[in-house]
Amino acid sequence: MTASGFASFVQRHKTELIIFSGALLIRVLYVVLIQAVSGAHGFISHADAYFFYYRAALNLLEHHVLSIAEMAPYYPDAYHTPLYALFLAGLIALKVPLGGVVLVQSVFSSLTAVLAYRIGIILSRRAWIGVFAAVLVALEPMSLYWNGLLMSDVLFGFLLTVSYYLLITGRYRISAVALGLSALTRPIMLYLAPVFFLAMVFGEFRRERTFWENSARTLASFAIFVAIIFPWFVHNKITSDTWAFTSAGWYEIYVAPLQEFTKRYGYEVPDVETLGASDFSRFNFSYSSRYRDVALPLIIQHPIQYGLTHLSRSARSVVTNRYEYLVNVVIKSQVPSLYERFSSIFSLLLVVGWLFWIIVYLLCAVAFFEKDIRIWWFFLAGLFLINILLSGGINPGGAEMSRYMLGLHAFFFAFAGVGVQVISRWRNSFNE
Repeated sequence: MTASGFASFVQRHKTELIIFSGALLIRVLYVVLIQAVSGAHGFISHADAYFFYYRAALNLLEHHVLSIAEMAPYYPDAYHTPLYALFLAGLIALKVPLGGVVLVQSVFSSLTAVLAYRIGIILSRRAWIGVFAAVLVALEPMSLYWNGLLMSDVLFGFLLTVSYYLLITGRYRISAVALGLSALTRPIMLYLAPVFFLAMVFGEFRRERTFWENSARTLASFAIFVAIIFPWFVHNKITSDTWAFTSAGWYEIYVAPLQEFTKRYGYEVPDVETLGASDFSRFNFSYSSRYRDVALPLIIQHPIQYGLTHLSRSARSVVTNRYEYLVNVVIKSQVPSLYERFSSIFSLLLVVGWLFWIIVYLLCAVAFFEKDIRIWWFFLAGLFLINILLSGGINPGGAEMSRYMLGLHAFFFAFAGVGVQVISRWRNSFNE
């Protein structure tokens, strides 16, 4: 690229470059802080980061198998899909330190802020809404926290954001590539993907062409998605004699909502034996049938009671305070003197954080009245409801749900900006 071409590029994308640089700078400073306070261990201090992702990467490099086992036999990991472990193993193989890995993640996270800016402009045709969404994505505290850990959530959030940015800009086939890669990062994308393909079908039929013309791009996109995820099905068939994508489903239902359900209504549930709390073989496909055989009959016998339990967990996950973990666990354990000195301020900040998300949800609801983008409002609603019913129903805790919402931040904050615009228009009409 020539100097004049570079200058022209910078001029055209000045706002995007400022957003990216600002978001990246914040994350770099956070990485430096972690390194100074906790050393390299700080990047794998969360149990999932160490036991699942870091160990899987090391086993891949040292034993040439995707496994989360602590010792031989290194049975294949049935719980997670492989992309993040491959990403992490590749960087470790290149001798990138753990802080360097997080810096690479920070690039993805900063690009997500740029995409939020673009999405905000597409939805609203207002530059300020794009900036509004980007700034919130860049500054949201829990996204900074998860970015500082070797976990799949930042990569998944980036790929999910890429996939719907490409979708709303009409690039269906490339969107399907991002969809497939995101499914190989977190299995929940299998459940979110139908919303994407429905949006593709709807978008094509609005063009008022023939059936085959309308269907061709969607079918091609679906084929691309299947081609990307199918090898993992084959892998599981070869290694575990099952066509399942992950073993997480029945395990998660058994250990979380089923336990609350049985405790709430006084039912007894058999204890599924595992090989010990430190042995991750309990995630194997061989155990899936045990969890299913315990949970499914009870759910079938009492579908309404179980459904109410699951839905109540999902509902709690929407309003629970995501920042309690950050304050009461992370800050309290790492800098106890700071926590003790400013405990009342931290308590106030928790209330502010809770109100912040309530306001975001309300503004997103108001955005429904912007008719021109209502199709994308329904699209976000579909992703949100599926995510809450699955992730929220299984993990209603605030910290966990902040992980599982990262991929929706760009849409949430863009629609919140649209909600502000709608309210402003209503106010102007009332004043007239």
